[in-house]
Amino acid sequence: MTERDEDTLLTVTFGPDPSRDPRGVDSLRFEGFRPGFELDTLPRFTPARNWRLFDGALLALAHDVDGHCEVIGSAVLVAPGVALAATHVVKIKGSATETVLDPREFWCLGITRHGAINWSVTTITHSQKTDVCILGLRYGATIPPDRLFRMASLSTRAPAVGEQLVMAGFRAAAVTYPWAGHSVDIEAGILISTGLVTAAYQQGRDLSRMSWPALEVDCPTIGGMSGGAVFDSRGFLIGLISSSFDCGQHAEPAPTYVALHWPMLGQQFQGGWPTVDPPDSWHSLLDLGPRCQIERPDAIRIRRKGDNVITDYDSWT
Repeated sequence: MTERDEDTLLTVTFGPDPSRDPRGVDSLRFEGFRPGFELDTLPRFTPARNWRLFDGALLALAHDVDGHCEVIGSAVLVAPGVALAATHVVKIKGSATETVLDPREFWCLGITRHGAINWSVTTITHSQKTDVCILGLRYGATIPPDRLFRMASLSTRAPAVGEQLVMAGFRAAAVTYPWAGHSVDIEAGILISTGLVTAAYQQGRDLSRMSWPALEVDCPTIGGMSGGAVFDSRGFLIGLISSSFDCGQHAEPAPTYVALHWPMLGQQFQGGWPTVDPPDSWHSLLDLGPRCQIERPDAIRIRRKGDNVITDYDSWT
């Protein structure tokens, strides 16, 4: 994958998984990080001038449609080969049911300090308890020269009403881009918005449209940003962009609703990179220890009631 035209036009080329060479796997490094924001000067809604601000942790989620690449949303890398995305982005909506699409039709693009990277989606794990799903990923680009991969640091903290949050997601310049063999040229950018929490719904806002833990935030977001990162004022990831109001032409698309990620922290899933041993094993983000940086993981407790898994959350601010 190469980078051109001041980070706006990217040529994405998929190659073999470099971890198949066991000589280089042990030296790979994974590090949790928190982006720094100057909240007092951050515009309410603005394009990011520096794509490398998120150092590969913020991802564009793309879908293969009839030989064309369509950038349909955003995602966030939170562990080695594991990302969080918005469930509604990877579903086909039907009259009675919603079906998760084939994970092999998805891939993710990120920008690091050393250039662009890409991941193929291998698994998608979702739950009715939230609009957050877990993506298992396989790397398909050149390993960075410093062999370092950055991941967003998570927090289980519940932001209070009146707290300022920062959101970020990708936005493509066109609807679809044609493939040329194993490569595709994509023109896209990163958008950042900020605003104050106006309402908190730890038990869900309503039973029909937003039955999962969510926040209402007075800031605008637009199509393509769904599944993008939502950070608190300290740079911890607290959830994902879920939806916003479309108020018509020339009107600001606000407020934005945030899906809190804590209901998925104890969710069992398959996937990760380099390939876990055994490759079909099940684990949760809470099980990954230092491979997934979580502030106060003890606020989440998992218990079983028959065949059901229940997540208990001790809210803290």
